[in-house]
Parts: sequence; structure tokens; C-alpha cells
Amino acid sequence: MLTSILLWFIFTMREVHTVYLEFPTEIRNLPPDEALIELPPRTVRLQIKGEGIQLLRLYYNTPKIPVDAGSREVNFEAVVSEMARGVEVESVFPRTFVVRKEPRVSRTVPVRSRVEIHPLPSFELVAPLEVIPDSVAVSGAASILDRLQFWPTVHRVYRDVRDTLRVRVPLADTLTGLVLREFDAVDVVAVVEEFTEAEREIRVLVPGAPQGEEFVQLAPPVITVRYRVPLSQYDAAQRSEEFFATVPYDEIRADTTGRVRPRLHIPPDLVLRDVDYEPKTLRYFNVLLDQ
Repeated sequence: MLTSILLWFIFTMREVHTVYLEFPTEIRNLPPDEALIELPPRTVRLQIKGEGIQLLRLYYNTPKIPVDAGSREVNFEAVVSEMARGVEVESVFPRTFVVRKEPRVSRTVPVRSRVEIHPLPSFELVAPLEVIPDSVAVSGAASILDRLQFWPTVHRVYRDVRDTLRVRVPLADTLTGLVLREFDAVDVVAVVEEFTEAEREIRVLVPGAPQGEEFVQLAPPVITVRYRVPLSQYDAAQRSEEFFATVPYDEIRADTTGRVRPRLHIPPDLVLRDVDYEPKTLRYFNVLLDQ
């Protein structure tokens, strides 16, 4: 039985067959001061006729077709005929490739994160995502880099996040082969904290009011501010002296309605969300000081 199978295999390998194969291409001899503006096809499709043993050799040891970037045009048909000795190449597609190049230039572009963060309920991002490093040096043909505004990361989604997250994220393979880049991945940092609701009364100041015989009094003199704040900043928000409201005296003098709207000043070092206050407007009147 084994002898019969071996004899069948030998005679089959001696028969002539026609097959279709794809040979990968490989760029060679690209000068360091030049860059391609178009990549050659990744593979060249061949129709080949020959003995089974020769075709089997090509199938399991597929050669790479060299694309000489130092030339103006590559004739795949001629190159393949030299490589595939012992068989007949009946057709090649594509038959040629025109090598288009430009001087190589360099620039730096920002990295754009495509990372999605979905925190748990009551948790939120405290700040925008941080990308480290936030830019990447690239080099390539000037006509390509002129249109390159940023380099994206791959898309990643992280769910049920409840703490600070730092992940290594690859850059997308956009323009691979045409543009060289300084590195292939960045760190993306997401600061996530639990938020809570808070409330505080703050006094409304009247900057610019005269200090002489009369002064302006607001009614009521305080407003109630409601907001959401990270748990780690709750106490600071309750104590901060940077949390106040104002109604400039000049606005009171120009007012004809009897009511003015306070301007809320929020501490710049705190992360407050959904800030609101009551009442929205205040009455005012002048108080005459005794001499």
C-alpha cells in the first residue's frame, strides 16, 4: 500500500500542471534621503505552468520579488521570469510598477488617543486623557507629511474603571511603509475618581462699592451653591476661600430692574461639575451710615 502511494506521488509530481501563486514584494535600495509616495503591491499574482515537483517547491518556498527603489520602473514579468526557473510563467499581474519618490522630510505631529474610558456609576474622569509622549517625530515624502495632522492610536475600550488607569497603547499602522515614526506605542493615563454631591453657602461681595457715607446691601447677602466634586476634594471645596460670588458696584448703578445676577467664582484648583446656585438674582438697597 505504501509503495503504491509513493509511486502515485512520484508520477503525479512529474505531470505538468497550471496553478496560480502569489509572490510577496520587498522594497530594496531606497536611498535614505528619499521616500516613496506610493507603495508597490503587497503581492504579485502569477499563472505558472510546470511539473508538480517544481510548483510544489515554489509553493512552500515562495520567493520575495525585489522592488528596486533606485530604479524608475520595475518590470515584474522580467524579474519573475529570472526567479522562477524550471517553470513557465504564463501571466503576471500587475506587470509593472512605477517607482514614485520625493525628498525625505521630517516633522513632529501630535498623537491623538482613540482610547475610550467607561467608569463605573458615580465615577468620572477628573481630567482629559493624558498621552505620554503627546507627539511623535515622523519622516517621509513632503506631499504626504503636508497632509498629516496627527497620528492616532489604535482603538481601545476600557469599561468599569474606578481608579487611575495607565495603559500602553500601540500607534495605528496608518501609512506604514511610507512614513517612518520615532516609536510605535504611547502611554495613555486616565485619572478616574468617585464624585459626590455637595452644597455650600457663600457670601456675595460688591467690589467697587464706596466706603464713605453709604454702602450697598444685597438681599439675601449669600447664595447657596450646589455641585458635584471628587471625594478627595470635598473638604477643600467646603473650606476654600477662592469660592465666592460678586456683583460689581458699577452693574448695580447701571441696573434699572432692582435685581442683579451674581457672578460665581470657582476655585481654579478644584474639579467641580454641574455647578448651580440659588437664588439666581438678588435685590439690593443702599444703607446710610450714621456720622
